[in-house]
Amino acid sequence: MSGIAALRKVATPAVARSVRSFNTTSKTLGGEVDEYFGKYVHAKHMYDVASTPNRKLVFGSACIGALAFGFGVPVFAVNFQLSK
Repeated sequence: MSGIAALRKVATPAVARSVRSFNTTSKTLGGEVDEYFGKYVHAKHMYDVASTPNRKLVFGSACIGALAFGFGVPVFAVNFQLSK
């Protein structure tokens, strides 16, 4: 009986260490640790839409281009499928 008890004492810590546990702590966040820190910075006036030169031309052409792309892709897809 003492041999089984000794074996049990030796085997129990090994089993307990091999079992994974569930950890709910969040990731530690630090500053300036990211490899991209300082490499990607927005332009000074990136979101200053009011000072965009030729604003009506730029946004009008962007809207027309998006509209043409939105209609052009399905038309191309249908023509491609019908030509198979």
